[in-house]
Amino acid sequence: MKRKTREIGSDAEDFAVDYLIERGFEILARNFRSNFCEVDLVAKEGDELVFIEVKACGQDDWDFWRVKLDKRKRAKLITCAKLFCLKNFKSLSKIKGIRFDVIFVDLKRGEINHYEGAFFADDELISF
Repeated sequence: MKRKTREIGSDAEDFAVDYLIERGFEILARNFRSNFCEVDLVAKEGDELVFIEVKACGQDDWDFWRVKLDKRKRAKLITCAKLFCLKNFKSLSKIKGIRFDVIFVDLKRGEINHYEGAFFADDELISF
């Protein structure tokens, strides 16, 4: 069963990547990991760095993203964002802003719901 869940997640990420590229995003990383955190996608839109959590679900679940992305998960994403910025500091010199998005993918219907600026890191994140 875990294999199926991973396959569904991977398919949702592939769908999200295609969607983002069509809208002018540059994908910088997929599944950026450290020992204790992971972010599904890291992209650049203009001069903004965007950390994106991708969730595969049905359309009925779209309104419940806040529940699925609880405080603990958001904290892990923020930690991962900090690590990504530290590891890639030189290549991020033109970045003027950072945001966290959530993308829900309904694979059965081939639909996406994209929440831009879904949450904020307050003052915790490195500023450029």
